[in-house]
Amino acid sequence: MAEQDDINLADWDICMPLIGDAGHNAGFRIKNKPGETERLNTTGIERNGTAVLGRLYHVVHGFRREGRDPPATLIVFEWLLRPGPLLRRFREVNIEVIFAAHGLRPGMLPSEDLAGFDPAVVKIGPSVPLENSSMTYTVDKTSGGSFGLSVGVGGYATLEPKVHSETTKSGIQRIDYSVQAGYPFLKNKNSGPPNGVLWTFQENSTQESGLPKVIRTAVLLERYDDDFGAFEATIKTTSHISFMEDAKESLRRAVGKIPVDDPVIFDPQPRADIPHGGVVLSGDKSDLTDVENPIDFKNLKFEDLDKLIAIVPEHPKGSV
Repeated sequence: MAEQDDINLADWDICMPLIGDAGHNAGFRIKNKPGETERLNTTGIERNGTAVLGRLYHVVHGFRREGRDPPATLIVFEWLLRPGPLLRRFREVNIEVIFAAHGLRPGMLPSEDLAGFDPAVVKIGPSVPLENSSMTYTVDKTSGGSFGLSVGVGGYATLEPKVHSETTKSGIQRIDYSVQAGYPFLKNKNSGPPNGVLWTFQENSTQESGLPKVIRTAVLLERYDDDFGAFEATIKTTSHISFMEDAKESLRRAVGKIPVDDPVIFDPQPRADIPHGGVVLSGDKSDLTDVENPIDFKNLKFEDLDKLIAIVPEHPKGSV
């Protein structure tokens, strides 16, 4: 896992580049500039000041092993969970990222399906569910009841619950903990390798611990041999904060009031000015020619993704 001291919250541009859109997805969303690739800010829709803000931290285009096909890309995302002015804690956050081929491929017509060129998810960080803030507690469980039969008008019978006895079990041991986990899955396809990843983060509900301030996640993608065509990542975030806030968000989604951020476009074409393949390093994509890349772009298969992720501790106590 990455060291926490390399996380600088001051690097975050809280004023996300949200642009008005009077079209189908009316509202505000993050849009790509014409021809923009590797857009640093990935998500930023606010919910009463509470937001899941995302950005690219590392993007390294290279190869699976020994600098040979298949081509591969390693992406490290960084997520800032902003609690808003009321300091409401995040109880759960889910981040879904779908990868798909973008643009044309040589010899293909615009009407042809590109699904066969979708990047494949081959590794995820965290690679196994991480359990933190574990605690054991004891509960007493009471259960019992029976059903009574009553006959109404016309001879119709109905079952009615009638509790007449109870059974109590004392001293039941339970364990609660917070969880950070990633899972690959198929999206818009029913065969082949997974092209999506779902990261889920859940608090220790017993402790009401909330979620970390900043989380990094990582994914390794592979493509067909000699495929250096562009691909895109469509990102969707959902969060559980409180019953009322969740209900408001569900309503806004149902009536189309929550707009969609533009997909992030990635261009894996080799660049002479960036021989090490790192087109985004430490949240920056400018003047990277002479910057040392901490990731071996020729052997991405052997990178330990768990060392590239990081977690900043939970929000301060007092969050509600």
